[in-house]
Amino acid sequence: MCVISKEGVTCLGDPGDAAPPFTVEVY
Repeated sequence: MCVISKEGVTCLGDPGDAAPPFTVEVY
């Protein structure tokens, strides 16, 4: 699940997903 905002894109790992939450900043 990813949420797009003016600060960037924040992706939260889905249940059972090994990937931790992370944020991709928009430059």
